[in-house]
Amino acid sequence: MLGAGFRATLARNLRELRMILPLIAIDTLPLSAASGLVELRETLWTVADDETVLVGSTSVGVWNERIVLVSDRLPADPVDRKRRKPDFEAIAVLPDERLFVLGSGSTPSRRRGVVVDLRARVPDVIDLTPLFLALEEQIPELNLEGAVVHGNALFLAQRGNGASAGNALVRLDLSRVLASMARFELGADTLESIVRVELPNVDGVPLGLTDLASDGRDLYFSAAAEDSVSTYDDGVCLGSVLGRVSEDGNVTSLRPLEGRAKIEGLSVKRTDAGDVRALLVADPDDRGVIAQLFRIDALALG
Repeated sequence: MLGAGFRATLARNLRELRMILPLIAIDTLPLSAASGLVELRETLWTVADDETVLVGSTSVGVWNERIVLVSDRLPADPVDRKRRKPDFEAIAVLPDERLFVLGSGSTPSRRRGVVVDLRARVPDVIDLTPLFLALEEQIPELNLEGAVVHGNALFLAQRGNGASAGNALVRLDLSRVLASMARFELGADTLESIVRVELPNVDGVPLGLTDLASDGRDLYFSAAAEDSVSTYDDGVCLGSVLGRVSEDGNVTSLRPLEGRAKIEGLSVKRTDAGDVRALLVADPDDRGVIAQLFRIDALALG
């Protein structure tokens, strides 16, 4: 658990902390609003919240895979596009190495998920409505932005960037999730628990969870301080952090990232030497700006 003094310092000014983690820019992405990232068998896969495709790279700098997730035709006008987009915010690797992409659920039209079998490259649409309706009974401003399989559970990250500013860790029973997916839905019976995750502010702006990742031992998260009290409207990002969290929602470590990039996608991997290497993607909230891929070679969270 973070000490009270450390939390108070972080709340006053995140960027003044000594333990700022440097971000190493290693690539640009063939999309703008990058929002989810996983690594599977040396291939990077990412989704964007204003696109309908999954893109993959077999090596840094060569984004040569593109899988259409849904057939929606999104308009070019930014306002109309925002209203009609499926808002794919999270991606997770299932035990059988299928990829699971989830909409945020922040509006009724954002309650679809997609499971992709990479062998066949055929997407199956999953109705998330039964689960999301159950979640809304306990989370009034639903906005799911992260997902990861960790142990025998699928964890989802509720981003607390609404008026209630409540971050939460949602735990789903993995065996029930897989059984429910066979029926092309996520049922309410998959829900095991919801625990609150307490995060500090950055210059008065609350940090909101943006993604989850696992190295097989620990559970990690990214969070961003976006100056907006809406789960729908964007705001200025004052900075992002990486941290480690226990399954019961206790934040055990937290470090600020340099700069003000809004980090929305995170993948971690434990190396043979025992270090944890992180890959991260940022969402610039501007379709005219290409998203960036970053890395941290040794994720020292203490």
